[in-house]
Amino acid sequence: MESLQKKFLDSFALICSTSAKSGETASAVCMEQGHPTGTVLRLARNLGVPQQLLQRLNDVLDDLAAASSTELPIQQKEHQLLLKIVDLTRLRIESILQRLRDPKTQQCSKKVVDNLRKDTVFSDDPEKAGFATWMERLPVLMSLEPNAESAVLVPHIKWASRAKWVYSEHLEALFCPGEEELPDWVFQIYKLGRYFAAAKAIIKLAIKQPFLFTSIHIEVINAPDQEGFTLGNDLAALKTALQKLTDEDHDKLISQLGQIWLTGDPELRFR
Repeated sequence: MESLQKKFLDSFALICSTSAKSGETASAVCMEQGHPTGTVLRLARNLGVPQQLLQRLNDVLDDLAAASSTELPIQQKEHQLLLKIVDLTRLRIESILQRLRDPKTQQCSKKVVDNLRKDTVFSDDPEKAGFATWMERLPVLMSLEPNAESAVLVPHIKWASRAKWVYSEHLEALFCPGEEELPDWVFQIYKLGRYFAAAKAIIKLAIKQPFLFTSIHIEVINAPDQEGFTLGNDLAALKTALQKLTDEDHDKLISQLGQIWLTGDPELRFR
């Protein structure tokens, strides 16, 4: 159950980061249970929490409080929440899509899809054929018009979620058979898919532990002041930065950041 709560908190922090550059409004959330006023979510966010955003986040919590008693299928609850998440994080999602619209990226993806269509190995293997079919949606995503409606974006975000959780091995085999990094656009697809994963994690906790959402509310706390630093030629710049910020186990934190950033080399990604 602690794992469910951790995933919920990570997911809620994700949807609180609403700026085009995620670092500008990076957020952290913790939960306090057994409080006289009900469950408290303590939210710290770079640049603070505007009143309008706070109201919209509390609206999400109100929906979650009713989730366990609503007789809708869980897939429909996830869909409705994802629509709200897309509305909340519109600037961030649009920033990701803008990077995917890069002409060179579009040209590269089209070439890959065309090659997959011609590859008999992929057509003869059901699992690989499924991957090839999934990849055919990529050019459609990359050609979406700016500021598409949330209802248009939601199916693409659900599609993107399969990149990390279903097809990551296929993507790695196709684009980085050695030790090189995946292309940037693959990481952007991973980032896009996290919003559906967040919706699923948030709904799951609301259904599994509905008592947490009785009188649940957000209390804003001040985020720590941002620290300025330069990378220079430091090949361990990430570790150096962490050493300035915290006394926690730095190697463990680097490993956790690698999982969040979806890379086996967090130092390289940081630089």
